[in-house]
Amino acid sequence: MSPPQHPHVDIPQLARTTVYMDAQRPLQVGQLWSKQPVVLIFLRHFACIACRAHASQVWSQRGTLERSGARLVFIGNGQPHWIEGFRTDLGIDHGVVLTDPSLRSFQAAGMQHGVFPLLRPQSFANVRKLVEEGHAYGPAGAGSGSRFQMGGVLAVSRFGKVMYQFASAAVGDFPQEPYMDIIASDEGAAG
Repeated sequence: MSPPQHPHVDIPQLARTTVYMDAQRPLQVGQLWSKQPVVLIFLRHFACIACRAHASQVWSQRGTLERSGARLVFIGNGQPHWIEGFRTDLGIDHGVVLTDPSLRSFQAAGMQHGVFPLLRPQSFANVRKLVEEGHAYGPAGAGSGSRFQMGGVLAVSRFGKVMYQFASAAVGDFPQEPYMDIIASDEGAAG
């Protein structure tokens, strides 16, 4: 059986894309997987209820990835000053949270963008379910990120190979398969 193809992921472009740890510290995305596999969790914007729910879920399960040697990284798209509040609100105290206001990393990773995913009936149903489960929006304001950007998950081996990709088709559209286990047990990441 051949490995899954990810035609919408442009790894060379993603590797060259600049993200920010804060306003003064840029980083090229490719540096993230230069020494170990990385799982990139792309966030719609820092105030998004769905992104906060997904980030909390992933953060609570990070042990699976850490035991496999993979690094978990969150990438939002708001201005850098939103990072610390997001990290504090969700208790991601020693986690890596970056931002890409240009949205270039989202595009290179194959994430969807536009008004149609935002307005899908599934987006409204997902948000309603998240509210019923007790999740909340974060503080919103100018510069928290693009409302039209969808999130997703991209796992890249330390050799720059895509191990897993999921692009959300609607707000609150999260991967249903146990992707952390898939990534942690991936034996073919080197090729």
